[in-house]
Amino acid sequence: MHPQPRRSAVSSASPPEKNAAGSGNPPSWVEHHRRTLLIWGIGALVAALLIVSGAFFASRLTAKDPNGPVPSPSSSPSPSASPSETVVPTVGGADLITVADADKIVPGASWAIANTAVTREEAERRVTCLSTLVSESNPTDTFQRSMGSSEDDLLAALHQVDLFANEGAARQVQTERADALASCDEAPAHIRSSTTVTNLGDEAIQITVALQEEATTFHTVLLVRTGRALTMLDVTRTGSAVEVDGAVAALERSLGDICTRADGVCPAEPTVTVAAPPPVDPAGWLITADLPRLRAGYGRWVVTEPADITSQGMGCENMTLATEPGPTSRQQRTYLLTQDDAMPETFGMDEMTFNFADNVSARLFTTKLINSLLSCKDRLLTAEITDRAAINGTGANGVAVSSRLITIDQAISDDTSVRYQLVVSIADTRVSYLLASVTSSYQFSNVAMQELALRTAQRNSQG
Repeated sequence: MHPQPRRSAVSSASPPEKNAAGSGNPPSWVEHHRRTLLIWGIGALVAALLIVSGAFFASRLTAKDPNGPVPSPSSSPSPSASPSETVVPTVGGADLITVADADKIVPGASWAIANTAVTREEAERRVTCLSTLVSESNPTDTFQRSMGSSEDDLLAALHQVDLFANEGAARQVQTERADALASCDEAPAHIRSSTTVTNLGDEAIQITVALQEEATTFHTVLLVRTGRALTMLDVTRTGSAVEVDGAVAALERSLGDICTRADGVCPAEPTVTVAAPPPVDPAGWLITADLPRLRAGYGRWVVTEPADITSQGMGCENMTLATEPGPTSRQQRTYLLTQDDAMPETFGMDEMTFNFADNVSARLFTTKLINSLLSCKDRLLTAEITDRAAINGTGANGVAVSSRLITIDQAISDDTSVRYQLVVSIADTRVSYLLASVTSSYQFSNVAMQELALRTAQRNSQG
């Protein structure tokens, strides 16, 4: 995105100049006519103003003449602010990221300010995954800045700071935004990764999303709350996502300026750690944003609610999934892809989950299922099995998770076969079995399956 011409900055109003009031005695005309005014006071506005002026000057004369009239107790003047005092705003346009800040995201990029908004009405741009979010609590102040570059990868950034009346309101809106970002229910969004960011403010959430259009655009999104102020940063680029560490570094100066004024925690050597995406209800299941498109620019995933298992499997499991002894509970969820006219009629995906009383029982079930799939050719001579690499990782609360990927081609006639891409995952006492019916020309790539296998295990750990 090439930067737009920079909008004229909105300058703050200058303080009014001092009145050039003299310090001598009151004008002699007032002194000469004071007694007359007291006797002939009238209700007309001009005369009333003259009486007030006379009273003011009389009070000054009384201060100089101890024998003068005693001033009324109610006539003591109210204190006024010193002309030298200035009110420092809690948040302002200067707290938005600058070119120097943005250079920490991608050093050496040709950053430039494209647009700056200093009111909520002017802040028209929306952060990825939050475009439809509406909150009951509105900020008292909003500042937004979009930045662009002349890079070939269309590097750009959107920074927004919202100030709320109190910390409770800010915390509520942060929770709403975090939930919306975690689910990212905006086609064609695909959650690629997530990190845990600490020591940047009171709380933070980070997710990297790919918008899978004809050309994929990556969004590194960061939400931070410090006291009463909420910060959002959305950095976009084609080709690959920017590093989270750079996005965090770009916000440190801004958050450091805001934190004390907003009654929040200030940045203190922030750290970034790879983590599973935050859980989404119903916890323990894949969500539509976990699933990639199979064809660039086409397809929208929809999902059913968890229900009793009805799937018969693909024929190589060597067990009845709905009644196999061992699990304390089991359910199934079906994922359907729409809006892709190239999708074969046989395409579809089911996820089945099995909960156990302990990890030993879960591992015994997992081993039995994997061994049955790998030995399918011994029972069905037309089956062709490809054992993919195992995937290991870390799930919620540091739980170790693992998945096994298996591809099975099953002949259904002399010249026709059906392909299944399978994932068996385990996280502590929860096992999932992902079964996708695909074809050789319409299937998940090997990289996509590896990412999906890890995500399935991570979601297991959240159930």
